[in-house]
Amino acid sequence: MARVLLLVENLPSPFDRRVWQEATTLAANGYDVATHLPHRTGLRGTRRDHWGIRILRYDLPLEASGALGYLREYSAALWHTFRLAWREHRRTGFDIVHACNPPDLCS
Repeated sequence: MARVLLLVENLPSPFDRRVWQEATTLAANGYDVATHLPHRTGLRGTRRDHWGIRILRYDLPLEASGALGYLREYSAALWHTFRLAWREHRRTGFDIVHACNPPDLCS
């Protein structure tokens, strides 16, 4: 069974319908799916299984505005993404990484 890691920076699943549909489709077709995404209001708990999909959440500073705010938000998101991806790699490993809605670092 292939293991898939979905990385999300800006909108948590299952509220981001595109990412959630990818995750559920992969899980329904036999993939082992884990998602890493930020906490949002009402979505607490760092680890949760939902429809066979492991959901790992991390705290993000407030939604950014301005250059320093974006730097703070993206730095935190990248740090937590790396930290959780490393933990998932040690726990089960993964064969596929899909970055959904990543920070736009090239603009």
